[in-house]
Amino acid sequence: MNGKRFGIAGAAVVLAVAACSKDKSNDAPGIRPLTTAETTAAKATATAVNTVAALAPAPAPPPPPASPYPPDPDCANGRPALDPRLGPVRHLEEIDKCGPGDVCGYFLLMATASGCQDGGDSAGAYAKRKLEERSITDAQLVVFIDRHGRRGAGAMFKDDDRKQEVNKLLGLKTAGIFPGLTVWRTYPAVTATPQPPAEPDQTTKALKTARASTNLRDNAPDGAFDNQDNTAWCEAKAGDGTGEWLEAEIEPGFTVSAVDVTGGWAYESPTAAEIRHDRGDMWELSNVVTKLKVEWDGGSEIVTFERATDRGVRKRVAVNAATKTIRFTIERVSRGNAGDNACLAGFKIYGK
Repeated sequence: MNGKRFGIAGAAVVLAVAACSKDKSNDAPGIRPLTTAETTAAKATATAVNTVAALAPAPAPPPPPASPYPPDPDCANGRPALDPRLGPVRHLEEIDKCGPGDVCGYFLLMATASGCQDGGDSAGAYAKRKLEERSITDAQLVVFIDRHGRRGAGAMFKDDDRKQEVNKLLGLKTAGIFPGLTVWRTYPAVTATPQPPAEPDQTTKALKTARASTNLRDNAPDGAFDNQDNTAWCEAKAGDGTGEWLEAEIEPGFTVSAVDVTGGWAYESPTAAEIRHDRGDMWELSNVVTKLKVEWDGGSEIVTFERATDRGVRKRVAVNAATKTIRFTIERVSRGNAGDNACLAGFKIYGK
């Protein structure tokens, strides 16, 4: 057979002209060679095709998803480079075992997030805001990355007693930190945002009595107002607690300026030997109220909470009325890990 194949590398079109001749040796169909003119025309066609493809605009990438988090200053210019002077964080829970160059202390995990590269990292900003809200100025803020690229933040303290004290104050669940984390940023002690003078808690003076639609035997209505960590009001109706209510009767002549409310019972028993219902983490076990209606004479307001972010958080409702009662009605809940009871604790009343 006398013939050859012809192709232009990278072109979208291969041009070949077949001849209907017979190969004299085996009678197989053959392909005749291209002429000089045909070769020139094929090259010109391939060049034109490639030029058009090169000039065609690339498809625009899809826009990044909107971030559900507030912006983090660390992420303004993308993911910052790791500081080479800061190596892996080892044994953050054990200050006496830190080696040279380690960032040492007693660590309280406060927030985790996906990372700046995803456009949604707010761990550092979230932890800083939580410290400022409580005027905690002796913490070193540490932002880290784990071996999977996930980012988190927390507060570092020089002694374990102070860490436990802040853990209780913030209502957070302590989490151990394992070796293998890399420090991304460290900050000095947080500077507290100036706050107006705190209004004194007047719950004892304002509250005449507390009542509720239902309650468990060991969780009476006044447990929501007694400022004790290990007490709460828990409703007892079958179901998840939606529609159940707690009511504070106010002393005659007292004008309520505001009330502080929470979404649940942020209490973790320090020992397993406490009374029956106190065992374990009550925030996780009981239903958390995610929508609470607050009503008083002449006004009302809806307050919302999230189980993941509002553990131990008090939200203030302005009342400014000489009301006879204030009623708190459960309108929506997030179910807990055990039982069907919603619990409320840590309420405060302000005024004069």
